[in-house]
Amino acid sequence: MQRVDLVNSPGLVEQHYGHRRSRHGSGRLAVELCMVTSLDGAVAVEGRSGPMSSPADRLVLATLRSAARLVLVGAGTVRAEGYRAPSDPGVRIAVVTRSGDLDWDGELFASGAAIIVTGDRTDVPGHLTTLRSTGHEPDLDRAIVQLG
Repeated sequence: MQRVDLVNSPGLVEQHYGHRRSRHGSGRLAVELCMVTSLDGAVAVEGRSGPMSSPADRLVLATLRSAARLVLVGAGTVRAEGYRAPSDPGVRIAVVTRSGDLDWDGELFASGAAIIVTGDRTDVPGHLTTLRSTGHEPDLDRAIVQLG
C-alpha cells in the first residue's frame, strides 16, 4: 500500500474534505464527526486532544472546519482547548453542556457566535442563544434538528 503525505499534498485534503456538505434526502442536516484516537481508543492526553494529533490530523480538521458553518463541541473541549471566537464571522459554535461550567465572560461567548445546547435546569446567561431540552440532559437529536 502506498503511503500518502497529506501535509505536503494539501490539494488532496481539500478535494476530499474541503467542500460544503449537502443535506440528506430527508432534508436533515448532514452531520460529520472528526476526532483522533489512539490504538487503545483514548481520545485525549491529560484532557486535551491536541497532543494526540499529527500535522496531517490538524490539516484535515482545519479543512473540515473551513467548510463548516456550524461546529458542535462539548463543554469539556471548549474548556480544555480554550475555544475563542471563530475567525470566520459566519461560523457558529454550538457548545453542549450539562453543568454550565463555562467561562461565560470569555471571548467565544462574548462574540455572539456561541449557541448553548443544554437541559432545562442549567444556568445560562440570558443574552446567549440557547437550545434547551426538557430534563437535565442535553438532547442532541433534538438539537441537531433545531440547528439545521
